Amino acid sequence: MKTKRKIVSLLVTVCMMFLLMPAVVLADTNYLAINTVKDGSNSTIYVTDTNASDVLGDGTVSYNKDTNTLTLNNCNLAPSNSNSSAIYVYTSNQGLNLVLNGTNTITGGQCMYINGDLNISGSGTLTATGTTYAVMATGNVTIDGVTVNASTTGKSAGGVQSHQGSVTIKNATVNASAENSWGLYGNKGVSIENSTVTAKSTCSNNAWAGLSASSNNIVIKNSNVTAESAYDHGIAAFNGDVEIIGGTVNATSTAPGYIDNSGYEVGGIGIAGNNVTISGANVTATATGAYANAICGWESVSIKENAEVTAKTTNNDGWTALWADSSISVSKSKVTVEAVASTGILSDKVEFDNSEVTATGYWQAVKGTNEIDIKNNSSLDVTSTNDVAIWAPDTLTVTDSVVNATGKENENGVSAQGTTSVSGSWVNTSGNETFDNNISDSVLFNGTSGNVIGNATVPRNVTIVQGATLTIPDNTSLTVPEKVTLTNNGTIVKNGTVTVNGTVVCASGNHIGGTATCKDKAVCEFCGTEYGDLDASNHTHIVKTEAKEATHLSEGNIEYWSCEGCGTLFKDANGTEETTLDDTVIAKLPEHTKDNTGLHSDETNHWNTCECGAVLNKEAHTFKWVIDKEATVDETGSKHEECSVCGYKKSTVEIPKIDDNKNPTDTDKEPVNTEETTSDNPQTGDDSNILPYMAAIALTVAIAAAVALTERRKKHN
Repeated sequence: MKTKRKIVSLLVTVCMMFLLMPAVVLADTNYLAINTVKDGSNSTIYVTDTNASDVLGDGTVSYNKDTNTLTLNNCNLAPSNSNSSAIYVYTSNQGLNLVLNGTNTITGGQCMYINGDLNISGSGTLTATGTTYAVMATGNVTIDGVTVNASTTGKSAGGVQSHQGSVTIKNATVNASAENSWGLYGNKGVSIENSTVTAKSTCSNNAWAGLSASSNNIVIKNSNVTAESAYDHGIAAFNGDVEIIGGTVNATSTAPGYIDNSGYEVGGIGIAGNNVTISGANVTATATGAYANAICGWESVSIKENAEVTAKTTNNDGWTALWADSSISVSKSKVTVEAVASTGILSDKVEFDNSEVTATGYWQAVKGTNEIDIKNNSSLDVTSTNDVAIWAPDTLTVTDSVVNATGKENENGVSAQGTTSVSGSWVNTSGNETFDNNISDSVLFNGTSGNVIGNATVPRNVTIVQGATLTIPDNTSLTVPEKVTLTNNGTIVKNGTVTVNGTVVCASGNHIGGTATCKDKAVCEFCGTEYGDLDASNHTHIVKTEAKEATHLSEGNIEYWSCEGCGTLFKDANGTEETTLDDTVIAKLPEHTKDNTGLHSDETNHWNTCECGAVLNKEAHTFKWVIDKEATVDETGSKHEECSVCGYKKSTVEIPKIDDNKNPTDTDKEPVNTEETTSDNPQTGDDSNILPYMAAIALTVAIAAAVALTERRKKHN
């Protein structure tokens, strides 16, 4: 009988198990719950296959089991039970993909608690306001392309927190704040890219950072980040590095600072990490409390690639503004540092390469416990209110750079316990240091007195301050190269050589050199600017006007000189005796005067003319024979008559060949007339008056014949 009962019991049990199996299958989404007030009371709604498409029945919440995606569509969740999470994934490592559409709000004790990874995406916004935690996941948290506002007043978690993983924010806007915890916390690191993030911890009695990671790195890339903490660090990677690439970051700690039970001084740092690297970003880090740095690298700090960094500690018990244990390097960047009560910049090794640094400190503005290297067109403007401005216990090197160093009264500006070496640089120091002859091709100002040493080239823009004097001694030179500006508000004494290929700007009253003339002001030898007044007595470019005789129709002038600059006339070449234009004029002559056309002529006379056309000095030509070609036995010659006064020429006449058989003494040989003749006497070879002579000869022959005939007749009779 007992055996039968056992068999029956076993069968009943098997049947019960079989009957219960379908119920388990139906409740296959038993890891996700939604808590909110519904129908006037708090309700916990488990997501199942049955309600997944519309979890709350109002179209605001849906779930896709295949992709593990919960979608909020203009949803408002507000659980009244402070111990309930509005969205709760309670199965370990299950995780959740959360998609936001429209405007969504969660208000309650525990807004969101996800076991596993949480991925938030979509096109909408989420505002989560909790008293315990706002956005919390045990795994990684990723926020992509949405806006999340998460705040909490509780102590259990931050505004956005990954308890065991990392936080990644990209292309998003996130505002995370906590009154009693971290603003934004990723246990294994934080990555922010192309986003706008605000992370604040307002806790005033416990050490919670604004943005922090317990291990691994914090990387901020091309983002706008503001991080603040009221009792701890603004940004802190406690066991990792902080890397900021591009974008703008403002990190502030307002922690008051305190001394703990062990006697340690504890303060809040603006940015802290093992290695802090800032590349091409605009970063401001401030610590307002005691015992704190603005930027702290427990190993190193590197600022590079056109970054602009400001680091300030403003408390009277504050520490170094920019500190690293091993090294600080600044390359191609701009850094401004202020420490009210300590050293401005401090590390074992400090290097400035092609950078602009402004630093003030109560102690040294810049201190390298081992070495300081300032090089490659860097510019340092540093001030210490209670010590040397720049101090290196070992080696300090300044190369091709500009240093303005002001120490406490009666203290040096630049000093090293070892060797200080300066070359190719411009150094203004408040002390009397000369660098023990370890300075070459540089400019050194001790207070307001400066000297060029060797052949100096200005490395970058510099200013000679009002009241300062720069002396350029003999056998030295100063060159202002291209793209460099030297501003002179003081005095320059030039005995050596100055070459200006760049720009020099002199304040009014600080010009040097140049000479004013009657026309032009003096030109400054340094800046090339005209300055001062004209010098009416300094005439340049005096030009002579030659004397000119007066004529019947034209006035003449005496010789005189004129200044091309101002037009003043002078009687002498040195410009000492002034005259007027009227005094240089010679009046026209009343009588006719020969013009410059020379002698005019016709066949018989030659004459001059006056400018008015009148004929002057008319005279008959005075001719003489000019042999053009001598006659020979074989060839005829030629000759012409030419006026010896005006050069008028008659036509050429042939000279017969020479007769070889004729005695040169024969009476028929034509005499050579070498004397000048007037135009009224016939000349040899001139047949213009031959007829009267031939008639006279014929008459003479006729008379002789008649006489002979008469005598013959008488004899016959």
